[in-house]
Amino acid sequence: MSRWLLAATVALLPLLVPSGPGESAPVDAAAVLYIALALAGLALRGRGLHLPAMGPLLLIMAASLVATVFSLSVLHSMQSLLIEVYLIALLVCVANELDGDRRGLRFVLTAWSATALLWAAVLIGFKLQLLPETLQQLLLDASDKGGYRVAGPSKNPNLAASYMMTSFFVLLASPWPPSRPLRL
Repeated sequence: MSRWLLAATVALLPLLVPSGPGESAPVDAAAVLYIALALAGLALRGRGLHLPAMGPLLLIMAASLVATVFSLSVLHSMQSLLIEVYLIALLVCVANELDGDRRGLRFVLTAWSATALLWAAVLIGFKLQLLPETLQQLLLDASDKGGYRVAGPSKNPNLAASYMMTSFFVLLASPWPPSRPLRL
């Protein structure tokens, strides 16, 4: 069950609008549910929780705490700190869930690759104006500066580009599609 929620979270990663309370996005609902389910599953199995990349994560948290203490708006800084804690919790849950689980990792990589291809088709379809008019207009409204650079559902063309570049490397590492030339 948690593997499916993780796949849903991965599939919804680019969906960052509409923005909700505390800068939340639709993807966060699946991610929070996944975190809760993954932590419950780890507790039920009696597995210890390990923290990957502990040094860099502690350094990031220390820098965030210092920035929060000396910020002009402590409220906004606390929100940023909570978001970082949430993202680290997601990282820890994914790392613990997929640790030693080759089938689970294969499943998540395949889900990411397949959905990245769908998101890429949407972005290309938008750029070439091949999408239905209502979807085209929705994406145009979500794009920065009238759609000169395609933002897709993230409302930020830099995030869309970052997601696509990350997805390219995930696709290279993914077992799907099985033929390497198809992945390139």
